[in-house]
Amino acid sequence: SSASVAAGPAVHVHTDVLDLDISLKGGTITQADLNEYTQVKGHRQLVRLENHDSPETLYLLQVAMTGPAGTDRPNQLATFTSTQSDYRMLPRQNELRVPLHWTDDHGVEVTKEFVFHRGGYAFGVTQTVENHSPNAWAAAPYAQILRNGLPIHTSLLSTNPQRFSTRGPAIWDGDKYRKLKITNEDDRHLNIDVKNGWIAALQHQFVTAVVPPPDTDYRFTMTSQGNEFRMAASASLSEVPAGGSKSYSLTVFLGPKLQSQLAAAGPNLQRATDFGRLFFIAQPLFKALSWVHSVTGNWGVAILIVTMMLKLIFYPLSETSGKSMAKMRALQPRIKNIQEQYKGDKEKLGRATMELYQREKVNPVSGCLPMVIQIPVF
Repeated sequence: SSASVAAGPAVHVHTDVLDLDISLKGGTITQADLNEYTQVKGHRQLVRLENHDSPETLYLLQVAMTGPAGTDRPNQLATFTSTQSDYRMLPRQNELRVPLHWTDDHGVEVTKEFVFHRGGYAFGVTQTVENHSPNAWAAAPYAQILRNGLPIHTSLLSTNPQRFSTRGPAIWDGDKYRKLKITNEDDRHLNIDVKNGWIAALQHQFVTAVVPPPDTDYRFTMTSQGNEFRMAASASLSEVPAGGSKSYSLTVFLGPKLQSQLAAAGPNLQRATDFGRLFFIAQPLFKALSWVHSVTGNWGVAILIVTMMLKLIFYPLSETSGKSMAKMRALQPRIKNIQEQYKGDKEKLGRATMELYQREKVNPVSGCLPMVIQIPVF
């Protein structure tokens, strides 16, 4: 089914930062190029996220609807129509809307609309149901990411930065960030209820994420087979009354891990940038570095300035450490004398050494502790 979705006719969408193909089979995003990022600096080939170039790199994003068993709904296999085959954001245009249409031929019409904004890698997807039939119409919105996550093979001596980055599925479960492993038995059968969370497929420097609407219960699931995984976020069934209408919206982020845009797109979505266990230190440092860069326009200068600022902040600790170490150096001759005097009696040696420290008001740990505190930062 993935191959048939990718092979169908598609609508081409071009914004200032994204170049997408949206298949009319399910409204699936089958190709996504990033206009401002190249595979190799100085080369023309753009970074491509979603794609169907080969089974080994298959990467699809689907936003659709399902319903009660046996009913016809605009799922990822449904056929949509579009009044245009090409949508382009014009130079002075700040918003681009791309509507796709589906009908069940019994009075129900669904419009799936993608809303893009200039400079933004986050975009909205709204599915609006118009029920002109005589009966209530039940449906549940969902979104899913399908990817063949081939591992990157590198040697122990490789300098490839992707070797050290997270690649694969991840979620924010409403309380904490979780990286999932498709080989882990619990993760590959993930099935949890989440509010104010998101699902994502990570790779070095780039991410595809789906952010459900706030304060709405969604079920997050994952299945995997071999290197391929499918992550989904689905809502529960709700009814659209006869003669009524209803809209279901969510946010998609597709692009580089720009902290400001990630934070604006979803709750704690900036955690998709894996800062590691010391993220609570790394994130403020990155924000400070980004702010200085916005003022200076030069990353080298920004690094020098932030380093100098940190040195000033930690100067009191460095000064305390320096003074303590100087006192310890001054006591070294006397400590050596004590060691020679009590070299045969460890108990008296320890007691005499501690008495010397107390008399001279020297704490042997105070010289090291300030330095240890600074290690996570520097």
